[in-house]
Amino acid sequence: MKPAATTGTTLVAATVTTLVADTLSLHLGDTTALDAVRATFASGQVTAVLGPNGAGKSTLLACLAGLRAPDSGVVRVGGVVRGL
Repeated sequence: MKPAATTGTTLVAATVTTLVADTLSLHLGDTTALDAVRATFASGQVTAVLGPNGAGKSTLLACLAGLRAPDSGVVRVGGVVRGL
């Protein structure tokens, strides 16, 4: 979380934007590319997505970026549902 900023005697909390994958599922033909994936990515943090070839890493990132629509589940940015 980002540190709070001060103005005079008033303490102002900094907002933290999060990117959330909430039960994302995606099928490509007969292949399940994503199966109810849940993940939360905090603003200002570096996060690695690791896995073997064909695990769905690129597909997950495409859904998070809004380049591909999941079959089910939602992506939230700062609490707001993002769609294609």
